[in-house]
Amino acid sequence: MVNSRAETAEHYGISRARVTQVPNILRLPQCVLGPLLRLGREDGSHYTERQLRPVLGLPESVEIAALQQLQEQIREG
Repeated sequence: MVNSRAETAEHYGISRARVTQVPNILRLPQCVLGPLLRLGREDGSHYTERQLRPVLGLPESVEIAALQQLQEQIREG
């Protein structure tokens, strides 16, 4: 069992920063996270944590628009 981010990072061989970054995606509001998950299943697209990072922490109404813009950018390649 791990008790801290540092221990988790050491256990999995990743940085402490990474241990923080990835779970941040799960903190997106359900109204943003749900569509995000559906989009990937519907069109086969995927989003990296780095692509989603700018969306994190925005006001909820802006997160949805930012996610839609990200989806368009990914589709265009």
